[in-house]
Amino acid sequence: MKSEQISDAMGMLPDEVIEETDEIRDGRRKLGKKYPMPLLRLLPVAACFVLFVGVVIKLNHNPADDAAATDLPILSVTFAEESSYGFEGLMAYDISELVNANPWSEDLKLDTLPVYKNKLELEDFVPVGFDKEYVRNLLLDVAARLGIDESELGNIEEEAEMCTMTLETDKYSIRADASGDVRITFADPETLPESVVFNFESSYEDCEKAADYFKKQYKDVLKMDLPVANIHDGDYDIYGDRSYDLSFYDGKGDIVEQLINYNFRQVKFVPDSESGLSFIDIYCPDLSEKVGDYPIISADEAKVLLKSGEYYTSVPYDMPGVEYVAKVEPVYRTGILETYFMPFYKFYVELPEEAEHNDLGLKTYGAYYVPAVEGRYLKQNVSK
Repeated sequence: MKSEQISDAMGMLPDEVIEETDEIRDGRRKLGKKYPMPLLRLLPVAACFVLFVGVVIKLNHNPADDAAATDLPILSVTFAEESSYGFEGLMAYDISELVNANPWSEDLKLDTLPVYKNKLELEDFVPVGFDKEYVRNLLLDVAARLGIDESELGNIEEEAEMCTMTLETDKYSIRADASGDVRITFADPETLPESVVFNFESSYEDCEKAADYFKKQYKDVLKMDLPVANIHDGDYDIYGDRSYDLSFYDGKGDIVEQLINYNFRQVKFVPDSESGLSFIDIYCPDLSEKVGDYPIISADEAKVLLKSGEYYTSVPYDMPGVEYVAKVEPVYRTGILETYFMPFYKFYVELPEEAEHNDLGLKTYGAYYVPAVEGRYLKQNVSK
């Protein structure tokens, strides 16, 4: 929907949509559905070439009044995208094949979830105010997990333009960047036992065995009280080959702590082409600036908004209808261009338009996002 059409469109919604939405909560904002652009994932800083256009949707009441009453700031919603990465879609024969270890379930009732300010500031898509102490501490923490001798810590090199710091040893190259990502690259791919099959074609059962091995062999690197294996995706490529990714998060604490760990504190193991371990990624964005605990809507309420076209997506098709919704889960969008790290409901929607492009009978499920924070706390910034 073009920005100049948004105001008119709001007054043209079908009566049943308006009634259904009004039943949920007074003061709900109207989201402007944007035209699709490819989704930005968490990428190295140098790879970000994104164009943003902000559009503020007028509200029927002043959200600042709500904020003043609750001491919670109004949040701007940014949907960050990268134009060279196709839309976010996964192929499978059935939605049950697309798996992950998200600790949330649809019958779980949550009243609030935390929102964090993304402390990484960008100028022309390059970080400014590079927090060298933060990045250095990340690097030193990972070096300690690997048991690297202090005598080797003098080999840290800073790349100011890339906003990274790198430590080179005979066995490892450790690189930490301003977004809070640390990558451990092995000088020679780590050889795994013959009983551990870990490559880009590993089955789910193979990944389970690999996870058991990594949990024991790299417990110091994981540095978790209760490591939970997240064997995720399980989608197919255009040739019908299936693949999974393997990472861990700490399952300690209550459900909110688990959700934060799942979204922000994962350790990912990546194979090479010969069933060895190529590198390990540790994700640790700076969450020190908590904005507050925000009231959230339910998945059912989010589905009503989805039905009325109030969503964000990188999919090149309008949402085909709620009957095509196959699955929903809450996630945090964690890309470096997000203004706030806030929860969304991610809907996996079967795309009937894609069926004709697949000769294998695979279905394509596209991702459609609805903010989970109550609308009275949101100011709309739509990127197109």
